Amino acid sequence: MRALAKLLFLALIGLTLTVAAADRPPAFASPSIASGPFRQFTDLMRRDGLDVVLVIDDSGGEPLFLRELHPKIVQLTDLLHGLVPNARLGIVAFGDCNKEYIQPLTASSRELNDFLNGPDEHVCGCGCEASAGLDACETAINKMNWKPQARKVVVFIGDSPPGADQFGPLTRLISKFRGEHGTFSTIDVAPREHERFERLFWLKVHHQEPPKISPLPEYYQSTVGAYKKLAESGAGTAIILTKDTDINQQILTLAFGIQWKAETSAFADKFSSGTTPGK
Repeated sequence: MRALAKLLFLALIGLTLTVAAADRPPAFASPSIASGPFRQFTDLMRRDGLDVVLVIDDSGGEPLFLRELHPKIVQLTDLLHGLVPNARLGIVAFGDCNKEYIQPLTASSRELNDFLNGPDEHVCGCGCEASAGLDACETAINKMNWKPQARKVVVFIGDSPPGADQFGPLTRLISKFRGEHGTFSTIDVAPREHERFERLFWLKVHHQEPPKISPLPEYYQSTVGAYKKLAESGAGTAIILTKDTDINQQILTLAFGIQWKAETSAFADKFSSGTTPGK
């Protein structure tokens, strides 16, 4: 009986470890960083951690960007874990009614996928005027479950500038985050969203592709300058997303810093091409 009990005990331990491993980030070896400054940089984060929070503006009724991110979220977490196995990703999505939908920082792609599984529920497109962007950034910076020693990165993703009454408080909040060893970067999706909307409109109304894409409205053009100032306040980088750029690769670059763009881009290319990391 003792032998049988021992076998059952060992089987139970094995089952527990198997279940726990299902949510554990994969420990990929990283190509092209066998030695050198980038390897030292990633080793530091492997020790202390890497926390990245995406603040996503999906106001305007249709949660287009959340829909685009959903099928890519597993690959994004795999990319982060390929370089820093203990990296965590969080999301703050906001719409027009000052409502926030929050996924706390996690290393589990399953949790992130579940969060994005119902993007239509994450946005309220009623057109209410509210300081949603500022509030979402306050949530990301002040209320997320950051690791004290981790590299802390916020990436703000949107297609319109913050309101005039929000800009001052927002830059002060970002500067405070910078003083706490955080980095704040931005991704402007206005050009891509404008082109996507125009194509959808022409296909729906005229049943054909537009002869050409109209210029970006002046209101959206002001996003470039606003996002650049926000990124400068947070010691980060402002990136403009076009139809030819991959969102995951841009987030990966911002997570590690623009100075490592060549290294992170090379890793993302090898990962996307199916090259086994570490070979």
